[in-house]
Amino acid sequence: MSAVLGLLALTAGAQTTSHAQLMVQTGHSLIRSVAFSPDGRTVLTGCMIETARLWDVETGKELRRFVHSNVVDSVAFSPDGGRVLTDGGKTAQLWDVEIGKELRRFVDSNGVDSVAFSPDGGRVLTGGGKTARLWNVETGKELRQFVRHSSPVTSVAFSPDGRRVLTGSRDNTARLWDADTGQELRRFEGHSDSVDSVAFSPDVRFALVFKIYGPFYDGGLGITHGGQPDPQLGFWIPPGQGMLSAVAIPSLGLRVHNPVF
Repeated sequence: MSAVLGLLALTAGAQTTSHAQLMVQTGHSLIRSVAFSPDGRTVLTGCMIETARLWDVETGKELRRFVHSNVVDSVAFSPDGGRVLTDGGKTAQLWDVEIGKELRRFVDSNGVDSVAFSPDGGRVLTGGGKTARLWNVETGKELRQFVRHSSPVTSVAFSPDGRRVLTGSRDNTARLWDADTGQELRRFEGHSDSVDSVAFSPDVRFALVFKIYGPFYDGGLGITHGGQPDPQLGFWIPPGQGMLSAVAIPSLGLRVHNPVF
């Protein structure tokens, strides 16, 4: 098989088990990031061979390719599903989903490793180097910087109300920021390794952070509980079961950190 990993998705209802279902797609190089469209009908994947690909969830058929200028480390859909973001190297690229046309580039000389849309679709958040940056989607103008991390930013997220920004970093911390002022509001410390991914709960009361455990080619994925992976908190792929580098979760509701605004 030419692809090591295709897609991880959580399924419920029609399934006889609530455990994670792992599906492997062939013909796609190592996947670095995945994202569901807002309507749940398509999935966007970013990979090592400088492309992002759009897939039909029901059929598994590839619908479109977006050719990036570098390895695609992160992908995101706009809230209306009409645009997508891809990142890699020193740029984040904005695309029209319907025709596959590149609309704009957001350039950071320190590199871009993670991207996110604001809930209203009017702003883009990028993380790279030791800084996260906020951009205007229509003009491409940089609006603000979030500066305090001592190591590269690995993941960024907007709160559902658009008022807060969450960043994860290789400095072993996650940090909560005011999106309008750039002020750091809270710091989540105590992680024994880099924070590889961050997310908010839908009610904005909780923040989820996690680390992909184990060596790069033998990594398990789990939700931390007391500093240790806990299979009972949602999903767990143990070390030794193949490489995992990207996960998309439509709805989980896990509670790990309370931002306390």
